Amino acid sequence: MLEFTEAGEVWGIGRRYALMLGRNGIKTAMQFANAPHDFVRTSMSVVGLRLQQELKGISCFAWEFELPDKKNICTGRSFGCLTTDKVLIKEAMSNFAANCALKLRQQKGAAREMKIFINTNPHPPQDKQYFRSLVIHMETATASTPEIIKYALKGFEIIFKPGYLRDFVPENEIQLNAFSPVVNPKTKKATEALDKVNRSIGKEIIRFGIQGFKKNYKARAAHLSPRYTTDVKQIIKIKN
Repeated sequence: MLEFTEAGEVWGIGRRYALMLGRNGIKTAMQFANAPHDFVRTSMSVVGLRLQQELKGISCFAWEFELPDKKNICTGRSFGCLTTDKVLIKEAMSNFAANCALKLRQQKGAAREMKIFINTNPHPPQDKQYFRSLVIHMETATASTPEIIKYALKGFEIIFKPGYLRDFVPENEIQLNAFSPVVNPKTKKATEALDKVNRSIGKEIIRFGIQGFKKNYKARAAHLSPRYTTDVKQIIKIKN
């Protein structure tokens, strides 16, 4: 297979590398796999050398059976259209904050800090630009959707966009202080039930009222790549 595959078709060898290899007489993936190690390392750095080793069946990366917990979770999107509608922006930020909270619960963690930010469209340079961010220190580390939305909206009122959570701790290591509010067990059970229902019948089927349903702010996605492996409706069909 390597003999009949052009070097430029190998994932990781871009157009510039393909032209460089061609000038040095390396046109197929097999020729690249058999090229001198010193030449590959000098011309394509250690990344190219690892790629060559992988083509020869020598693993350079250990397989991760479990993904490591994230240190930061960010949900940020550009709006599909220009808007100054405060209600619409608050709805968008509530949805972004809820997505962050869900990802945090999935890794059984809790966040102590949240960073929110907003900015204008940077592409028209003639327009007046604005960027502002704010770090919010939460009273107690949390992964509760209503709590995270509440803090996000408080910050929004100060700066006038989506949540960015950081400083994570495992949910079983949340440290309280004398002034920390008591965590209501009913809230935790309600959040767990919400996650369970949404996992079984569809994402965001149940949500908080502030999140809305229309999502008029969504970014345009007319040129998305096909999702053959993650969307059953887009599985490749072979005709007889």
